[in-house]
Amino acid sequence: MTTRTWLTDVLWLDADVCDWRPVGGRGTERFVATPDVAGAKQLLRWHPSSALASARRTSDDRSPNSRWRDGAAAAGLLALGTVTGRRRLGVRGGRSLVDHVAEALDAGGAHGLVMCGPPRANQKPVVQLHDRAGRTIAFVKVAWNDLTRELLEAERRSLETLAGASDRGFTVPPILARGEFGAATWLAIGPVGVPHRERPERSTIDRLAIDVEHTAPASEVETEASDFVARLRTEAIGLDAGRRAVEALVDRDRGRPLRLAASHGDFVPWNILSGRPQPAVWDWERYERDVPVGADRLHHRFQIAVQRSRSTVGDALAAIDRELETILPDLPADRRSAHLDWYITALLVRYEHDAGEHTTPRLASRIADLTTVLTGRGVLT
Repeated sequence: MTTRTWLTDVLWLDADVCDWRPVGGRGTERFVATPDVAGAKQLLRWHPSSALASARRTSDDRSPNSRWRDGAAAAGLLALGTVTGRRRLGVRGGRSLVDHVAEALDAGGAHGLVMCGPPRANQKPVVQLHDRAGRTIAFVKVAWNDLTRELLEAERRSLETLAGASDRGFTVPPILARGEFGAATWLAIGPVGVPHRERPERSTIDRLAIDVEHTAPASEVETEASDFVARLRTEAIGLDAGRRAVEALVDRDRGRPLRLAASHGDFVPWNILSGRPQPAVWDWERYERDVPVGADRLHHRFQIAVQRSRSTVGDALAAIDRELETILPDLPADRRSAHLDWYITALLVRYEHDAGEHTTPRLASRIADLTTVLTGRGVLT
């Protein structure tokens, strides 16, 4: 049986991975993999409590009906009694990260379902720790290589900083505990909910993005002297298109002002819940201060267009360019296009940097598309 060995090695120590049958399998912890074991994006325990936990997870801006449909599908799968061999994952013996974290949180008897998403450079498992009634206790992020450890540590620092900020206008998850398990590092954060959820209007999302910007003092400095450009230059060392784009923009914008504020860094619908009394925002691993104003507003629109509406990268950014007056009304008209160029270049540097750790066809395609866009905008030649 082909298995995601990196995943099972992170979550279990000295355990045997095996197949299992719907009936029997005593002493085996049983999971159903979606879409299959070889490319698992989720490992759901063969137990009704995990189906309930999956259905109750408020992980994005989808309607409650959509989430409950997903949960019902999982429950139906568990009740079906038969699952094809390519979707069955059994683990026997050894030590479990779930048990280790449950003990640290004094949550004896807790179970966990595992989410790991599609293959990507910064892929890290997230364990939804839940009780026997399917109520979420914590979300446990697990770092297992240099890149994911760097991101996990960045999130810890960001959450500690934001926890001390007054008048944020939004809720962030609390840190419950952190530790190590084998060669992995983990961070357990509390679940955040919004008592009265609302499907957000565009203006609501933009106001929330501006609230995030205000978690750091705003400043305006000459482009080449900014901390943002210094960081981006460092990240771009050894890259191809990203390094050339950064230097081209520095030369073009030399002596011109760049307005800076804070940025979430991955401001997308699946990291946000809107509603009253406050919206909630999570996944702060890319939070930074001194980032060009409007980066989160641009990123939210870009990801919606590409991920939800299936626009091409070029079409999505062209549409954003046409709407800059509406998206960035707080910037002088002659600086809006420059802020979009810096956003595109920072995204290119991020993707190229991640590809150096572990490339994927999707990542390579994004890099090529962003390079084409910057060439069309006259940044690259």
